[in-house]
Amino acid sequence: SPAPAPASAGASSEEVVKSKRWLPLESNPDLMNKYAESLGFPTAMYQFHEIFSTEDWALEMIPAPVIAVVFLYPIKDSTEAHRAAEKERIAKDGQEVSDKLYYTKQTIGNACGTIGLLHAIANVSDLTGGDVPLAPGKWWHSFVSKTKDMSADDKAAALEADEELEEEHKKTATDESAAVLETEDVYTHFIAFVQKDGCLYELDGRKDSPINHGASSKDSVLKDSMKVMREFMARDEGEIRFTMLALAPAAE
Repeated sequence: SPAPAPASAGASSEEVVKSKRWLPLESNPDLMNKYAESLGFPTAMYQFHEIFSTEDWALEMIPAPVIAVVFLYPIKDSTEAHRAAEKERIAKDGQEVSDKLYYTKQTIGNACGTIGLLHAIANVSDLTGGDVPLAPGKWWHSFVSKTKDMSADDKAAALEADEELEEEHKKTATDESAAVLETEDVYTHFIAFVQKDGCLYELDGRKDSPINHGASSKDSVLKDSMKVMREFMARDEGEIRFTMLALAPAAE
């Protein structure tokens, strides 16, 4: 995913001038689980599962409870127009955002897969009021501990400076099971959905802030996220390049 919006989509000049560019990640649950585990996430407890359809039969296949959702969609004129309208609406009406929410901006090109995972994992972790223990001494635990009280921009700067993460991301992006072309300029984008303090949040490092999508609960994360993902799909009829991954209990 591009870090900034294309200039034609109304990006500021500072948004367009970005230094780092990573290889894109494939939205493959096996790859995501391997990557998450390598950085200290307990995949024996929770794993990413692919959601094959927006229909009920597919949702029923996912172990409950779902604690976060990662969504991949193509960036197009329709998504950019919606992003601009949403930004305007929030500027006018405001929104409530939980102070327990972990949120970072994205300043590295093609890093949205890693940032989607970070948004999901940081917010379900016991470091931000969630239930999932991250392995002490490993990357997720140390980075989230170090950055959780920083601003979204300072978190982004810390990510850019983090060589260990860049190396792990590269290993995952070039894994033999990954089907992404190394030279591809990718215009698909990963975001995450999490529940905090009774609200569902969309976390997208290309936006100015988290997006509050209204009331949610620990038991309704999948259903509430699905409602928002269906809206993304409805704005782009005929498009099929969507992938949905649920972070849910590991399959028996």
